[in-house]
Formats: sequence, C-alpha cells, structure tokens
Amino acid sequence: MRSSQFCRAKRPGAVQALVLFLCLFGSVQGRTRPLDTEESLTKSSLQRLVGGVKMGVAALGDLLRPAPPPASPTKLQVYFVGLGRTGTTSLASALSLLGYSVLHDDESPAVMDLYADLTAGKITEDELHAEIGERGFNCSFFYNGYGWAGKQDDVKVVLTTRDPEKWVDSWLVVADIVDVMAKLPFAWLKSVREFQPTLVQMHKEIPSGGKPGLYLDRDTLIQGYTVHVENVQRAVPKERLLEYSVKEGWEPLCQFLGVPVPEVPFPHVNDRLKIKAAVSVIRIIPLIWPLFVVLPLLLVGWLWRRFTTTSQKKLKKS
Repeated sequence: MRSSQFCRAKRPGAVQALVLFLCLFGSVQGRTRPLDTEESLTKSSLQRLVGGVKMGVAALGDLLRPAPPPASPTKLQVYFVGLGRTGTTSLASALSLLGYSVLHDDESPAVMDLYADLTAGKITEDELHAEIGERGFNCSFFYNGYGWAGKQDDVKVVLTTRDPEKWVDSWLVVADIVDVMAKLPFAWLKSVREFQPTLVQMHKEIPSGGKPGLYLDRDTLIQGYTVHVENVQRAVPKERLLEYSVKEGWEPLCQFLGVPVPEVPFPHVNDRLKIKAAVSVIRIIPLIWPLFVVLPLLLVGWLWRRFTTTSQKKLKKS
C-alpha cells in the first residue's frame, strides 16, 4: 500500500502551460526510449542531428507530462551506476530489450517528487527505492545510489566504464545543463526546483570527485571519474558488480544477469552529435522564452491601438 505522501496529483498550471507552449506549442508527447540498434552506425549526420533536436524537444515535454510508469508494482533488481556519457543510454535500451522496466533519463520526471522527498528528509533511501519498485521500475540509473545498491543482496550492479579522456570530452557537452535547468522558465516548475539538489549532486558533486566548484574543469573531472569508479568498487561486492563497456556487447551483460542473448544487435544510441543537438534545444529556451511573453503583449497592444484608432475615426465621421 502506497502512503499518501507518494500519491500527488500532477496537474499543469499556468506556468506549466507556458513551458509547454515553449515546447513547440505542445506538440511533444514525451519521448520513447530509442531502440534502433543500428542508429549510430547507419544514420547520416543530418539524421542524427534532427534526432537530437527531437530528443531535446521531447525532454522538455516530459518535464510537464511524464510518461506513466509501468503499471505493475515490482522490486528493483538491477542498478546501473556508471556516470552519464559512459554508455548508459545504450545500456538502458539494451535492458529494455531484455524485458526490464528501466528508470533512466527519459523516466526521471516520474520520480522527481521521490528524490525531492529524499533530499528534504521526508523518506529514507529504502523507502525511495521501494516506491520506485512500486511505480513499476525494476532497473534504475541514479549513480548516486551505488551505496544503497551495494547493501542489497538481491540487486545486481552494473558500472559502465569508458576511457576517461573520451568520457570527459563527451561529459562536458552536457555538464552545464544543471545550471540551465536552474534558470527561468524551468525554475518556475516546482518539480524541477525540488529536483535541483539531485541534479547538482549528479552533475557537479559526483563527477568532480567532491569538488563541485570545479565541475567544468577537465583535470578535476578525470580525477572525479576515477574516484567514482573506486567508490563503487569499494561499496559493491565483486560477485554482484559488473564493470562493463557497451563496446563489449551482449555476452558479458547477459551472462551477468543470467538471461539469454537476444537475436538483435546491441543498441548504440546517443552519440555526441545527437546529444549536442538535444542539449542545445534545452539551452535555448531560457534565451527565447521572454519572446513568448513580450510578442503576445505587443500584439495585444497593437490590436488595441488599432481598435481605438478605428473607433475614434468612426466617431469623428459620425
């Protein structure tokens, strides 16, 4: 039975309507996890660029209308704790293909309230993860949860890894999105404001190795990457930890999870060009949103002036 603190109605108000209007006039229905297993190998640069723009616009829509979580309550079975841009989206797609109900970037708006409650001290980590399972997710990506996952005998942990130099190049493309989300109009959204401490932890504190003031410094990030890997290795028993590169494909992942290897290629999604396009869409919103307030006001003023001028002319003629 869910407690009342988890059962919150989510009804868009005027602020949400404004942001929704900014999200290409409400045309987004929320994104679907990419399952194109050949995406990065066969699509042209233009196709990937367009795909990234669509993904960024869809992400904005998800803030307002999160996709409903899977219907059946379950329990967390798999936790993947690699830093962002280490192949986690490809892994999320792979786990979806294996039949898991995955909580990743696409689904995070559906649990923002839970992480806000955790930050506020209203719930414990055990209650947080129990409720994530109640909402239908049996696989989660929040790399700040490796400590909790390491203590759960029935949870398998996947640590995605990548060459640190290549990782930092890719991470710097998205690292500052935490600051973008703190600006208007995003800051008007209660869910985003409450989720901000979690974003700061995952975008500044952990990747920098506990030096959030240097979260965009290349050398600090490379050291932070190593610190994170070592922290996970210490927290999670070896028999429940898979250190894994998505370049390795299905075999080690399926062997670790104890599931058959599917007869489809391993998914490789969200290359750097696509993710650059996606985050560019999000970055531009704080720059252009005033236009959606000023332009309608100017239009209303012009129409009013035209109306009054016409009325005055008619009065003079009469």
